[in-house]
Amino acid sequence: MYLQSLELFGFKSFAPKTKLEFHRGVTAVVGPNGCGKSNVLDAMRWVLGEQSAKALRGGEMADVIFSGTDSRAAVGMAEVSMTFAECEEQLGLDWHEVTLTRRVFRDGGSEYFLNKTPCRLKDIHQLFMDTGIGRSAYSIMEQGKIDMILSSRPEDRRAIFEEAAGITKYKSQKKEALRKLEATEANLLRLSDIIKEVKRQIGSLQRQAGKARRYQSLISDLKLLETHSAKRQFDLLAEQQESIRVDLARLVDKQTESQQEIESRESEAAVHRAALDEIEQRLNSARQGVADLKTRISNHENRIIFNEERALEFEQLVDRYRGDVAGAEEKFRIAETQLHDTDVELEQITTMLASELRVMEEKQAATAALTSQRQEAERAINTAMNDMARVESRVSGLRGQVSSVSQQRDGAEARMQILTGELDQLTFAFAEFTDRLRNTQAEIDHTASESELRSAQLADAEVQLREIQASLAETDRVLRETQRSLAERDSKVEVLRNLIEGGEGLSEGTQAVLRGLDNPDFFKPAVAGALAQLIEVEPQHVRAVETALNGHLQAVVMKDVMVAEAVIKSLTSQRLGRATLALRELMPLVSGGATESIPGLQPVRSLVRSGDDLAPLLDALLSNTYLVDSLERALELRRNHAATFVTAGGELLTLEGLLIGGAAGGATNSLLERKNQMHTLEAEAEQIRLQVEEATQKRQDLVVQIESAQARLDEVREEKQNLTVHLSTLRSQFALVEREAKETERKQQNLEGERASSEARHREAVDRVDALESEVASNMQQLEALQARRAEGSNELEVLRSREGELAAELNDLRVKVATERQRHSSLHHQRAPMEARIVELTELIAQRQQDIVGYQQRAESTVAENAEIAVNLERLREQVGEGETAVMAMIEERSGLAAATEEMSNALRVLRHQLSEAHDQRSRLEVRQTQVDMKLTAITEHIQKRYQIDLATFERDLHGLRVAIRDHAKRQQRAMAAEAAEEAPSGAPAEPTEAPAAQAEEAPEPESEGPMVEDAFAIDWDRIDAIVREIDSRIDSMGPVNLDAIQEYDELEQRHTFLEQQNTDLTNSKAELMETITKINATTKTLFAETFEKIRVNFGEMFLELFGGGKANLVLTDESDPLESGIDIIAKPPGKQLTSISLLSGGEKTMTAVALLFSIYMVKPSPFCVLDEMDAPLDESNINRFIKILDRFVGQSQFVVISHNKRTIARADALYGVTMEEHGVSKLVGVKFSRRDESQQNNDVLGSNNPAPVPSVAEAFGKSPNLHSENLESANGAA
Repeated sequence: MYLQSLELFGFKSFAPKTKLEFHRGVTAVVGPNGCGKSNVLDAMRWVLGEQSAKALRGGEMADVIFSGTDSRAAVGMAEVSMTFAECEEQLGLDWHEVTLTRRVFRDGGSEYFLNKTPCRLKDIHQLFMDTGIGRSAYSIMEQGKIDMILSSRPEDRRAIFEEAAGITKYKSQKKEALRKLEATEANLLRLSDIIKEVKRQIGSLQRQAGKARRYQSLISDLKLLETHSAKRQFDLLAEQQESIRVDLARLVDKQTESQQEIESRESEAAVHRAALDEIEQRLNSARQGVADLKTRISNHENRIIFNEERALEFEQLVDRYRGDVAGAEEKFRIAETQLHDTDVELEQITTMLASELRVMEEKQAATAALTSQRQEAERAINTAMNDMARVESRVSGLRGQVSSVSQQRDGAEARMQILTGELDQLTFAFAEFTDRLRNTQAEIDHTASESELRSAQLADAEVQLREIQASLAETDRVLRETQRSLAERDSKVEVLRNLIEGGEGLSEGTQAVLRGLDNPDFFKPAVAGALAQLIEVEPQHVRAVETALNGHLQAVVMKDVMVAEAVIKSLTSQRLGRATLALRELMPLVSGGATESIPGLQPVRSLVRSGDDLAPLLDALLSNTYLVDSLERALELRRNHAATFVTAGGELLTLEGLLIGGAAGGATNSLLERKNQMHTLEAEAEQIRLQVEEATQKRQDLVVQIESAQARLDEVREEKQNLTVHLSTLRSQFALVEREAKETERKQQNLEGERASSEARHREAVDRVDALESEVASNMQQLEALQARRAEGSNELEVLRSREGELAAELNDLRVKVATERQRHSSLHHQRAPMEARIVELTELIAQRQQDIVGYQQRAESTVAENAEIAVNLERLREQVGEGETAVMAMIEERSGLAAATEEMSNALRVLRHQLSEAHDQRSRLEVRQTQVDMKLTAITEHIQKRYQIDLATFERDLHGLRVAIRDHAKRQQRAMAAEAAEEAPSGAPAEPTEAPAAQAEEAPEPESEGPMVEDAFAIDWDRIDAIVREIDSRIDSMGPVNLDAIQEYDELEQRHTFLEQQNTDLTNSKAELMETITKINATTKTLFAETFEKIRVNFGEMFLELFGGGKANLVLTDESDPLESGIDIIAKPPGKQLTSISLLSGGEKTMTAVALLFSIYMVKPSPFCVLDEMDAPLDESNINRFIKILDRFVGQSQFVVISHNKRTIARADALYGVTMEEHGVSKLVGVKFSRRDESQQNNDVLGSNNPAPVPSVAEAFGKSPNLHSENLESANGAA
């Protein structure tokens, strides 16, 4: 893969579209400062994804857009395209060429394209990952990057090594895996919270689903009962519908007869109308035919006019083309004459060139002989001069040594004086450092003591805070429990209150009376309540009182006797059940009879509290009734006393000798028990409410204590942190002073040793100066002899050069003359081909024009013939128009007769239709009645269909199932009430039997037959069914809002919980897989990096040795135990130097070190191309030669783009781009491609030179260099 081209438009100073074509080898970019050379490098970095405007020498990304000049407007966007060729293998793509394009707009919008397809920056980074190409890869090297590599932290140097090792993509994959791992852990945490919330919701929905199932059971009963009732109404309405249908059928027959007569008359009228329509169609057709003929006549007339105009145009074209033929024939004759003259002149120039070349060869031979003599003389002079230079160099070196040794002598003496003064200063400084160390250590001890004290205070504050927080947590727990307990009791109180007020547990008739029957406004004001609702009994006596009063507890106390009579009638007429009524007006008349007083026994009447108005009734109901402790005691007392005895457990021994006892199978709660439970719960709730208030106040106090403790903790922690920081600062200062003291002591020792060395050097320098001055005098004598020899040879050389110059001038004149004649010959030869082509072109033009003239003449003749034919057709068409108009008039007369006959038939039909309308009116009245019945049927049908999705027309009644449903509904209702009451009753409380099952059993007797029988319908009480439907509706309403979706939601939540658990397992497995992937990536990258680093390290040492001619260099990992994160230290020691840091290298040495590192990486993994931005700027001539030599070695492996000012580097380039700024503020490119010729070509080139050519300057490269072929590669404005 190699870089093929770079195209810029509107990027920085490159305003117009500019394209650079790159070839294999070295391409140099040159130009003066400020012309825009570095903008080429910026464009490469930018298109490869550079995101830092600062790195592109701008403030924001829009700064790269050309902003205009005084003479050129700004552009709206910047675009750069970079094209690579032969990309299949290295990029792993099917494309031979890959073009990257990046655009940026002034509004900040940015676009990336890959082969003109929009893409992301991430796609570009991944495409070139591990290829060495990138905005910060080692394929782009500049001065700033050299400083960054050599001066940055060891950890920051890893990037280029990782790119060379090919682990960038692995690090990217690891980063992505870590991101996924972090997301997975976050998902696991979030999923855990969701699972907890779902479990909480399942608990709530479970209760709602139970309520929904009870609701569905009631709806099922309601469906069965209501559908059967609706079916009965449907059948009655269907009978009425059938009667109406019969009457309608009779009317329909009468209407049919009238309709048939009307249809017969309409058939005759239709025949007349059809004939009339036929006449109308024929008339329209005839009129259309006449119109078509007239249109054709108009078209023919227009065609004649058009043909006449075309014939005139053809005549004009023929005249013009004849003129073109005459002009072309004249030009043909002139071109033939010019061709003949050119051939004659070419023959003359050829003869003259042969003569001049013979003379030039003779002079070249004479010049060669003279040149040989001159070169021999020059060699002799050069030998003498070399000897002189050698002696002069030796003398100069000796004098330099004398001067140097003298300076060393003087320097050693001065240095001894300086060292003595510095030793005195260091002695004073060491004493000062010792005092500072003592003072700092004392302050450290004091601060450490204060810090330990604060640590103890901090521990105490944390313990205190944790204790208060624990108390707060316990208080919160207690508060939550008491609030929950309070809510439970409030809820139970509310349920019990609703049960008591609704008469739950009372008989159906009693409940109906308490509700106000079918007229609550009339009945309810006269109802004081059930007897059980109006009395109060202690909890321990409830069972005894209930047993003693038995069914009388359900007695409804009435305020008005007349209303009580109406209640009984209403219960009887509506069959709502039976009820016991207690009439308040008659209670004063009640007498309990004689009461026997039994010593030691408590009358049951004394256990019941009530209003004064109920006292007579209770006295009568509980007269002569006593509470005993056991059934055995009751039996014993009954033998001697005529009274009724009841135990606390509910056993009853009546005055008549009846013994009642036992227990029901399920626990039930009576009204008295519910009232006592409600009072107990209300008292408990009030007590708990006080506890909630106390806990709330305690919590508020604890919160205040926590805030105070937290403030104290923060204060102590801040003081501890300040002391820690101060202690750390003091210790740092102590270490610093200690290091400075040790450094001062070390310097003292070094200076004392250096002073002794300086004294020894001073003595050696004095002896060396005397010996060197003696050797200088001997060499001066040799120099004078050599100067005499050089003067003699110079005189002889001057004579030879003068003669050689004369011959060279004559030879140059001949060469110029030959070159001129050759140019004329080449020019005439090139002119001859266009002349021949022009003759051929004129010949073809003449033939074409003559052919066109014949064609236009033929077309003009055909138009005249066509007009003659059209004139004949016109005459025939005009005759046809006259005939058509005559036929149209005849058809109009025939149409008038048929229209009159059709009108007579229409009048007769109107009479018949009036008679039919009267029959329709009668039918409509019947249909109204039918519609009313249908609407009722539809209402019932739609109601059942909408509510139960049942079609009443096909519905089959199940009378047996209906009876069973009535009985089962009553049983389920009783069991549901008993179960609800049992949930609220205290454990072990006995249940009271109710009368409802017996009553309902009487009302719904067991059928004798299992199969449904139609005649049983007469035995069904449909009013009772309607009452049950209303009761079920009322019960459904009393249930309040029911979440029917709760069942499905509960099932869905269960499924979701299972799914979430599975997801949790999957995420856990995914986390393990990601951890395994990261481990594998670490192992792979560690191996690749270690192998690549070792190769680069070895190559760096060899390359450094080659570039510097000695010295040593190495690469070292700062942490070999962790090569994946370790920094890289660069060790570079040029020959003769022992530097402790590479930052001490000179600018040239840094550059050469960076070059050695760059090419040591290239030896492992070369990049497809490399851009070097003024890397040779700090190098001298000798290092430039080494740099070029290394560059030549790697040209076969990679492409190089060099931005440089150095002539030797530019001379090495295979192609050259010059950046100029002809227009102020706008950069322009001019390209030159170099092709070097061998010696044989130079000898045969008449424009060549025998002298070796010097390295061309930039100006020569763009001008006429005798040793270079210049080829205009491309202009920045697109003109090349």
